[in-house]
Amino acid sequence: DNCINISTTMLATNDYNDYRFRQQVESALSKIETILDTTRNPRYAEEKDHTYNDKFGLAEFLTNTAMAAQANALERLGMDNEIFHKLHSLSAKDKRSVTLRFISEESCDFVKEQTVDVESKHEFITETEEVKTTESEKEEKTKTTSRHKVVTKVKEYHWKVTVNYSLFAFPGNDPESGKIVLQSREASTVIVTTGGKQSPRPSKFIKKPIDVSLTWLLQNISDQDSFNCNFSIDREATSCRTPRQNEEIFAAIAFFNKMTGWSYKVRNYMERVASLTYTGGASPSVEPESHVDIHSINDDGVFVPVLPLFETPVEQSKKSNALTSSDSITPTMLISLGKQKDNEEMSPLLPIADINKFLSEQCRSLSSALKKLEDSFPPSSAQTLMSAAEASLVLLSHHISSIAEHYCNGVGYIEEMLRSQLVSAIGKEIQSEDFTEFILFHNRKLFKNEFVPKPFCHAIRRPGHYPDGVLSIERTGNGDFGTKKNTDPVVTF
Repeated sequence: DNCINISTTMLATNDYNDYRFRQQVESALSKIETILDTTRNPRYAEEKDHTYNDKFGLAEFLTNTAMAAQANALERLGMDNEIFHKLHSLSAKDKRSVTLRFISEESCDFVKEQTVDVESKHEFITETEEVKTTESEKEEKTKTTSRHKVVTKVKEYHWKVTVNYSLFAFPGNDPESGKIVLQSREASTVIVTTGGKQSPRPSKFIKKPIDVSLTWLLQNISDQDSFNCNFSIDREATSCRTPRQNEEIFAAIAFFNKMTGWSYKVRNYMERVASLTYTGGASPSVEPESHVDIHSINDDGVFVPVLPLFETPVEQSKKSNALTSSDSITPTMLISLGKQKDNEEMSPLLPIADINKFLSEQCRSLSSALKKLEDSFPPSSAQTLMSAAEASLVLLSHHISSIAEHYCNGVGYIEEMLRSQLVSAIGKEIQSEDFTEFILFHNRKLFKNEFVPKPFCHAIRRPGHYPDGVLSIERTGNGDFGTKKNTDPVVTF
């Protein structure tokens, strides 16, 4: 009855990218030096002494920080405090699911047909020389230069392409019931074609809705005095194996992966819409939209506060936490991490006040990046397909993906750190063959010689003859390098 049950739902850590992770942390540590006091020195968790329970605390801390960071990004998408309160009430009190949906509708209408003169790029020059005789019977030579261009009459067809999109949240399964719009915009541009009156786009196109559920996020936020993250791992559950291998972390990773997929689809659609503004070799009768390349937008300068850092607990950390606890909730943040727990005051986890400072820096850098886009792109009130609103949507989609990547790498780092420490303590990586050798060794000590399990290998022979063959049941050669011991006969009673 005492057997090992390995659940098939446990996820592997192959989504952890150590090189990418350390690049992210090193970049963040240089920024943290400007946020915290010069006496502070948070480092990689592996570099600080800590207990096994501290790894669970770090996983919970990372999750709560990622939730708060994600909420900050959603706030910039239009989910202000009032809307967030409504959605949280729908999820917590009414027990309804909440979905974030992006929809878009495109149309292409014929505007006019006109004929324009298109000058050739090439110029033809003709020079003529004229000789005149003056009264004094002297000859005078004069040169005349004529320049000519070929003008071609081209028939143009003008089409008005309109894009109308909306981002909203709704409870339950009916998008029109209780819909809360976060942002929407309608804009158009003119596309000119030649060679025939054939529409360059479908007359009407309704994009399939891009949905992502916000239920998990809202369920892990409390609203006693203000919005606080309250994610925790049930360490007593039978399904809880490690700080990374448990049902709560699985649900968190699933949520952030879905947010990554949602943001990628929205960003990809916006980049496709931006391609409509590139008129290429269109007629000079239409002035192309001037804008910054939307593909160049990224969130490299935006601080991501999801970092698996530890710091040796000292009195200065407690003092810093006490002095800044009143600033833990700032007007620039939608939700915070709440107050420090009593059992966390002397743990290597960073104080709550520090994390809230990181979240404030995220908001500041995010606002700065959005302000630069407003200066580079036309205002949303302009009748252009690409405006500051679309540019901001692309930036925020990049940032949502970055938060998810930092989180998944962070919890993956905890599992990899645990694995490395375990391998270091044992001295080698344990393979299935090692367990087999371990059992065989103890069987020889446990059983009497006549009862010790023997290899299932028997000779096949006729009486009075040499063996004709061997009958055996062997293990498959799936070990390292296919060594012989991996194909030894199995032992049986």
